[in-house]
Amino acid sequence: MNDAKTVEPTWTVDMSGFDPGFDLNNGVALAEEGKVFYLNQGQLLAVSVKTGKRIWKYGSGLKLPLAYADGKVYAASGDGTLYAVNAATGKRIWASSAKQPDVHQFTVTNDELISVSDHVTRIVCPMARDYGRTTTSFRLSGP
Repeated sequence: MNDAKTVEPTWTVDMSGFDPGFDLNNGVALAEEGKVFYLNQGQLLAVSVKTGKRIWKYGSGLKLPLAYADGKVYAASGDGTLYAVNAATGKRIWASSAKQPDVHQFTVTNDELISVSDHVTRIVCPMARDYGRTTTSFRLSGP
């Protein structure tokens, strides 16, 4: 006798454009403000947590990872442009002029947005985080 109940999903989304080579621990999808934010086929999408219905979509050519802080979703494009997108509306807040290709991690602290790639770490500090100005860059050397 099997007493376990079958659980059916409430909703699903198309993830056919998902990059399976990306480390699943580094910001594949985010759940904030009653929305799930994720990338599919290079676009940032927001769907309702309750219904799975798309609320907005933004951009093209975007790549993982994603990060969220203070009503902003952060993503990068293949050419290294960093973007801050309004989590409520899907409108661009800023796009960086300093390119940082191959971002593989965002870290958001109370005061900073830190973007890390293989050779450059950039820190965007509090006021600059609202406008996308890079305040500090570190070029790492090594093997």
